[in-house]
Amino acid sequence: MRCTGEGSPTVLMFSGSAAPSVVSYELQDRLAKVTRVCSYDRAGLGWSDAAVNERSLAASADDLMALLTRAGETGPFILAPESYGGMIALLVVDRRPDLVSGMVLIDSQEPQLWFHKTGETLSATSRRTFMMALGWRVGLVRIGLRFGQPDWIDNMSEQNQAWFKALYSRRMPGYGEVLPAYRLTDSSLYESFAPGSLGSLPIKILVHGTVTNMLSPEFEGGWMDAQKRLAGYSARSELIIVESTGHAMVGDNPDFVAAHLLEMVEEIRTQSR
Repeated sequence: MRCTGEGSPTVLMFSGSAAPSVVSYELQDRLAKVTRVCSYDRAGLGWSDAAVNERSLAASADDLMALLTRAGETGPFILAPESYGGMIALLVVDRRPDLVSGMVLIDSQEPQLWFHKTGETLSATSRRTFMMALGWRVGLVRIGLRFGQPDWIDNMSEQNQAWFKALYSRRMPGYGEVLPAYRLTDSSLYESFAPGSLGSLPIKILVHGTVTNMLSPEFEGGWMDAQKRLAGYSARSELIIVESTGHAMVGDNPDFVAAHLLEMVEEIRTQSR
């Protein structure tokens, strides 16, 4: 876990599937100028060791709660999950609603769509995981970083670029985390999420407006309906479409995401005065 900045509430960031937290360091650096913000790596990603056992979504949530306790981070938190990270963030707010002051869902997964479409994309995910493992073993990933990395990496600070390249140059055993998570997690774990289930919790839903290859066609087709379902969880939700940004929103447009997170920080601070 990497925590920077000072102030309350604390923004707690969740990376997307197979992504180490370094992809969000530019966003974290912006937020840390105003409030405390923490990012972390799930088992087998980034700076974290691999888990002894495969992780279900519930186990990943357990890992995070244990990490927060060990680190002495007590909140209150604004949860800021990206994509797959939203599946874990929902379990946090379900288990410990007292710790959560608000959420900014950054093109986040929604349970109904995730359980329905992940099964259809398992073969592609397995192939991608195998190819990445092979690429790491023979050094192709390290070479590829010189020629095929996304443009937004060039906009990172020198330090963040160095960390990014160092982490992606070595094998991440958690890269295929979606495969065991889907196999080991029953959809009934999310059955409490329904229209109005989060009461009046402040929620912003940031949705990509540009289609890229970062999201599979299977998910893309139902994405907007899924985002509307997320918005329905709370009476105080706001759905915002980011027309010029694709699914990799944190990397592509950290200034926009930071602005909405800091807007919620100020809203919660005003309420607590």
